[in-house]
Amino acid sequence: MITQQIQQFLKAYSVSWLRQPTSNSHPDTDQGLTLIECLVALVVIALTVGSVTPALVISVATRVQSQKAEQAIEVAQAEIDAVRITLERGNYDAASVPQSVAALDDTTYSTTTNSVQGYTGPAYGVLNDASTPYNALPTDQARAVDVDGDGTSDFGVQVFRTPGQDDSDGNPIAFSMGVRVYDVRAINAQSTGNLVIDEARIGATGTEGQRGERPLATVYTVLAKGDVDESYCRYIEFLGSTPSTTLNCPS
Repeated sequence: MITQQIQQFLKAYSVSWLRQPTSNSHPDTDQGLTLIECLVALVVIALTVGSVTPALVISVATRVQSQKAEQAIEVAQAEIDAVRITLERGNYDAASVPQSVAALDDTTYSTTTNSVQGYTGPAYGVLNDASTPYNALPTDQARAVDVDGDGTSDFGVQVFRTPGQDDSDGNPIAFSMGVRVYDVRAINAQSTGNLVIDEARIGATGTEGQRGERPLATVYTVLAKGDVDESYCRYIEFLGSTPSTTLNCPS
């Protein structure tokens, strides 16, 4: 009997003792982080930021470069459309279209210096005002373009053409035309000579990519006036052939 009472007492005491908080198993909830815990947290944060930052930089740089390339293509197409509209409207002269380069051949389509594709790039450090007309814009220089209207030049555009064919009044009626659009930072780079003419490759990058030295857009096309009687004859001559006598081409 006494043994059973002792056993029940010890059992009750042991349960009560286990339920009591101890300084080792239940620390004070008001206690702050230790120095080691703070250091570990800082290391984890630094590693996380370090692993994410390069991806963010590449993402932003690539997006900026792609946006610049899209804007450059629009600028180049606008130049082509402006000249095409001038030809179709009529009542124009040689001063209303880009200046021609006498050495360029209409029928040469390669990267040689006498072809539209191989013609020299614009000069470094020379950026003509955005209002410069074609007859005052040298073929080896660029004209400023402000695409967002903030008063700051965003691009430099180079435009030129082959001598092509003229109508009976001496006005250009069919010719090959070249347009190259560069980032303004490439034009203003501290260098000498002329810029590279090979188009920049657009892809993932963590920097400005090739837009700092190469054109973001290059367009080479053939333009011909099509609303006058002699246009067809001159276009055939432009292609290097002789019109048939049945066409009654003007002399």
